[in-house]
Amino acid sequence: MNKSKAATLGEQVHDEISETQHDCEDLLMLCAIEKRQPNYSELQFLTIKGGFDKQRIPGELGRCLRVLRHQQIAGDLQAREAMQVEVKKSADILASEGSKLTSQIETLQSKLFALERSAKLSEKRLGEMNDSVEQLRTEAPTFVRNEHAERSSFIGQGLGYECQAAEADVAYLTSMLALDISAPNAIDTIRVHHPLCVQINEFKKHFINGSMWNDQRSELQTQLKKLRPRAIELRLEYDLARSVIDELLDFYV
Repeated sequence: MNKSKAATLGEQVHDEISETQHDCEDLLMLCAIEKRQPNYSELQFLTIKGGFDKQRIPGELGRCLRVLRHQQIAGDLQAREAMQVEVKKSADILASEGSKLTSQIETLQSKLFALERSAKLSEKRLGEMNDSVEQLRTEAPTFVRNEHAERSSFIGQGLGYECQAAEADVAYLTSMLALDISAPNAIDTIRVHHPLCVQINEFKKHFINGSMWNDQRSELQTQLKKLRPRAIELRLEYDLARSVIDELLDFYV
């Protein structure tokens, strides 16, 4: 065989090997795209014609998957060129507007800090003023404090006591009306406050008479409906009376 024929044969073998390698790469990429392993015939092609070791194939599939991922990120030439244009445009805008915006941000930030500082100082000053007002009230003359104590005692024993009693009754009525008679302690609660509603059956076991308890609840609802407005009214009157009495301590305020 002369040299020219040998060279031609070599080129043919090289082309066949190169084509086979391309076919193997295309097959691996197809498996990667379809996210699967090569089937039996594909595996035979890769190992016999392509000369792949079976242990090498998973690594090659992983490489193909990485290629697909980076191809998706990289995009085509047109997309990359468009992005370069966008980058330049953004850089130009930043260069022309960035310093202005930075200056505006600094100005606004300074104003914000000033407002925050002013608000904190005002709040602190108000707190100091209120503390001093309370202190001035404790420094009222003895005759003023004695008068305040006497009136406070009087209003507390009269209107104050009546207000507390009404609010306690409202709380009691509210709790009784909210009572769940299926609760374990319901019988004991009703027996203490409304013993007639609890009876004993033939097995010597206490039970709640439903009819009597319903009648009792209706009565409690009527009482609460009348008492609640009165309790609110008493509270307003008592708080108003207390505020008037407390004004005595404003002797130096």
